Amino acid sequence: MLKIHKLIIFFLFFFCLDLFAENLVISASGKVYTLKLPENIVTSTTSENVSEENSYFISYEIFPISDFIKNGLGKKFYTAKYYYKNFKTVTYENLENGLEKENPLINDPGVYECWTNQSFDDFLIFDIYQNKILGSVMDSIGWYQTLVCKDDNVFLFCFYSRRPIDDFISSLSKYLKPNRKTQGKAVASDAEIFPGFPYAVYNAPKIFYEDMKNQNSDLPEYIRNFHTLHEKFLSNLVESFYLSE
Repeated sequence: MLKIHKLIIFFLFFFCLDLFAENLVISASGKVYTLKLPENIVTSTTSENVSEENSYFISYEIFPISDFIKNGLGKKFYTAKYYYKNFKTVTYENLENGLEKENPLINDPGVYECWTNQSFDDFLIFDIYQNKILGSVMDSIGWYQTLVCKDDNVFLFCFYSRRPIDDFISSLSKYLKPNRKTQGKAVASDAEIFPGFPYAVYNAPKIFYEDMKNQNSDLPEYIRNFHTLHEKFLSNLVESFYLSE
């Protein structure tokens, strides 16, 4: 009966697909996951003719869970001390138990992070918003890294914008100093490596993220939509992995 119920949900899910939205089909370990992308979200591989002013981008990679220790998840992250200190090899059970104890998977220096995790029957999701703080420089509007851990695989999704931060400078004075000439030599040096503008207030990345999450009307619609569309993407992601069972 449960299988029939899931099958009905599966067909309803596809029947309701937005014809103008893109679907992301992922295959791993003999299973296929079809993920509906909300409107205005496009994949990084099919976005050559897409307007960067109106679109948001998604990319994904798949890694073995053991890479958390071996490479810091494909050399992309700094694995949190709890995992590399306590385990020679990270397994699904290690991750699940660590997250239950409020140990984050990632600990990147120089990056503001806000993370949440959700556990389901046989997969878990670790979702993190990040923005650079190294050199007190804001890197665009930030990005989301969403990791789905299932069996021995990690599905890493990166949700980001290619729109330059310069487009929003006039409306982000609460967080930024748009005049680069006010920067000290150290910050100016960092700015050459990390494009963006210096934060104007202490803890600005956190304030910026909270305002975006709470849909503060002072923020441009494009930035508010960045968070809203990520929430829709996350919901579709959960549904996709649930329906694959």
